[in-house]
Amino acid sequence: MGYTKNIKIPLANLVNISGFIALISFCVIFYQIIPKSEITLYTFIFMVMIIFYFTRYFEKKVNKYEQQTILEIKDLKIVNKFYNILQSTKGIKDISNVSLEFLSKELDATCATLYISNHKNMKFQLLGVYNLNINTTPKIIDIYSGIKGEAFSSQKIKNYFSKDVNSFAIPLIDKYKTVGVIDVKFFNNIDKLQINEQQNTILKIITTTLVKELEDERNKKYFKLIDKNVLLSSTNTEGEITFVSDAFCKATGYDKKVLIGNTHQILRDSTIKNDVFKDMWKTIKNGKVWQKELPNIKKDGSIYWAKTTITPEFDFYGNIIGYDAIREDITDKKLIEKISITDALTSLYNRRYFDKTFKKQISLAKRIKKSLAFAILDIDHFKQYNDTYGHQAGDQTLKKVANSLSDTLKRDSDFVFRLGGEEFGILYFLEDNEDSSLIANRVIKNIENLKLEHINNSASSYVTISCGLYIYKGENEDCELIYKKADDLLYKAKQNGRNQVYLNIEDKNDK
Repeated sequence: MGYTKNIKIPLANLVNISGFIALISFCVIFYQIIPKSEITLYTFIFMVMIIFYFTRYFEKKVNKYEQQTILEIKDLKIVNKFYNILQSTKGIKDISNVSLEFLSKELDATCATLYISNHKNMKFQLLGVYNLNINTTPKIIDIYSGIKGEAFSSQKIKNYFSKDVNSFAIPLIDKYKTVGVIDVKFFNNIDKLQINEQQNTILKIITTTLVKELEDERNKKYFKLIDKNVLLSSTNTEGEITFVSDAFCKATGYDKKVLIGNTHQILRDSTIKNDVFKDMWKTIKNGKVWQKELPNIKKDGSIYWAKTTITPEFDFYGNIIGYDAIREDITDKKLIEKISITDALTSLYNRRYFDKTFKKQISLAKRIKKSLAFAILDIDHFKQYNDTYGHQAGDQTLKKVANSLSDTLKRDSDFVFRLGGEEFGILYFLEDNEDSSLIANRVIKNIENLKLEHINNSASSYVTISCGLYIYKGENEDCELIYKKADDLLYKAKQNGRNQVYLNIEDKNDK
């Protein structure tokens, strides 16, 4: 109250004193300078009354402005006090209870409850209580549960509770939607409760704080789920790791302390070519999203596959300030894919994958205008080998032949298949001016150089292989025709003595 008196009394006295002095001074001067014969006493009195009226009018205006200013300052102090109290609270329950206590005292209410909409089922649930018997709240919640979703409106809630003159419902409105209700009760009946500007400001602060806290709690919950289940990492523009999720650490086997400050090179599979990462940096530096399935190396040296999506992060001015990467562990998916396209015994691609790849490679050869070599290979006298050495030894020989084929054809565009039994297939592109049968002849020689004993082989004392090689140069031929031609060439290689390549171009043995 001292703050109010110090403002009010001096300003009011100033208006009274200045008005009185101005009035007396004007009257004396006016009466002295005007000749007595030119003005009557009545005229003089009338003018004095007009001046006095305007002086009093001005005084009232100043007093009214002064009183309004005092109330605004008082309201501001109350609002600031509430805001400061609210800032010291922790957790949504504390915010709710402190808000109820403060507002109830401002409204002179006997008790109060705060309900807020549950974001899942859109029903009101009890959040805070002030000076109320908790046992009575379930019935109140049932009443509020009838008001759902975006159908909330302040008028609807007020009308609903107008039947009870002891109770008044105050909606908490956020962005034109009622997100909560404060139910206040009074000891004496009231006809109408008016919410003044100061109290309305407090209600807005309560609403804003509660909504923000609820969003923060949800975000924390979701972040915990993400941190636990999503392989997430962030880097700066230089590629240094600034954040990793717990799920990422669990998947890689690395501790956060090791990863943060390091780069993703620590996880890089050495078999991945530099061109892949050059493409990645080019894409994300241009502000675009990059996605690819890549193998990664764990701390224990094992490989896991991840579908990686890297998204640039921008500041308010559109500058790239870092990159966020989400990885989906697809190791199981890749394993299933590998099983579905891999021959169980030799680990080469199987016939199913050959049928799919063969068509694609022929189409690719047409498009890039390159010669495609297709060869069918068959181990010579393999039935006699099994009869002599047993099927277990035969299986081991198939594996060794398969490994030799894989070691010989190492380029990314080379494919090796087990077509069935002791029959294999290879696909590779010929480089410019490359000898058509050079690679196929190398395959043949490497098989014999394994020096696997085969006493019933007519071509050698070791295991050998015959090859029918067809060079496709973009002719209008389908897969079945090309396959048949290669198979016919294989038959000629066997007829011609085995352990050799028979080529279609010169239509002769090319050993």
